[in-house]
Amino acid sequence: MTSAVPAPAPPADGDPGGAPGAGPGPAGQAPAPPPAPPPPAPPPPAPPRPDPPEPAGADRRERAGGDGAGESAFERRFGLAITAAAPTTVIGALLFWFGYVTSVSQYDYFGVSLQIIGFSNQDYLLSGFEALWPPLFLSALTCALCMWGHGALTDLLDRDGAPTAGSRAQRAVRAGAGAVLVAGAGLLARGLVGVLVPSVSASEGIPTTALCLTGGVIALAYGRFLLTRYGFGATPRGRLSPRLEQAASALVVALTLLSVFWAVNTYAAAYGRGQAAQVSRSLYNLPAVVLDTKDDLVIRYDGVEVFSLGNGEFKYRYRGFRLLLASDDKFFLIPDRWTAASGAVLVVADDDAVRLQLYAT
Repeated sequence: MTSAVPAPAPPADGDPGGAPGAGPGPAGQAPAPPPAPPPPAPPPPAPPRPDPPEPAGADRRERAGGDGAGESAFERRFGLAITAAAPTTVIGALLFWFGYVTSVSQYDYFGVSLQIIGFSNQDYLLSGFEALWPPLFLSALTCALCMWGHGALTDLLDRDGAPTAGSRAQRAVRAGAGAVLVAGAGLLARGLVGVLVPSVSASEGIPTTALCLTGGVIALAYGRFLLTRYGFGATPRGRLSPRLEQAASALVVALTLLSVFWAVNTYAAAYGRGQAAQVSRSLYNLPAVVLDTKDDLVIRYDGVEVFSLGNGEFKYRYRGFRLLLASDDKFFLIPDRWTAASGAVLVVADDDAVRLQLYAT
């Protein structure tokens, strides 16, 4: 006798395997989510952009300059010197000093001390500007021409790169640099003569000694610059270490500034003496003065006449004076026939004891 076997129960929902007793998870919990996919790899870096082509002569300028800036140490030091000299405080101080030098020389010609005159700072500034504008103009023009010439020369030499060894351009550079060095040595020697023999520089109307020192130092520095940069083909020679190059450039700038200061100082003194000599030769252009006093001054100058005014408040009158200067409540009167050999200047205080009448001539 056979018995029928019951059919298996269908699989429960959510059990794809149909394993008996398999439910949605242990104790009825949902299965863990799948892991997140890894992030994508970053893109490779872009290749560096090539540098733009440099103009001809750029490598040469970098080698000559030492820092790849396209300019030489000589040019950088010169630019720094120009920048340092620009502030208005420095210009004002220079105008004041040279105005003082001019005034000292001008009135010392008449035997008058500046301590008696009592000029103000503004007077010195105006005097300095009056004395210095011609040399300042000429100096600015000379510097501009030199810089333009330097730029044109370096552009010409850098246009086709470094002069090749033994080429015509190299021989020309060496000859020109040698001529500049010889001229600089000659100027420097003449300037040293004026320094070592003070009587030579003391008798100069034009500041020849100071100008020779200035020109000699600049010519020697520039001749060496041309020779080391262009005179030995593609590889500059004769250069010092960077520290010594800086020290040498600073020394050249210092010597140049000192020589220029000496030259301008000499010029200011000569300008003051020249102004005084011109005034002494044309005293008739100064205002005529009639001086009345209460008391007899007991002075007898050549060309000055004394008159008695009677019993009034002012009893004496003096004619024959010219007004040289009025400053700090004082009048400086100079006789009509004043001479540098035997002349004198009368200083009169501006008070109630005197009365002045001025007449245009």
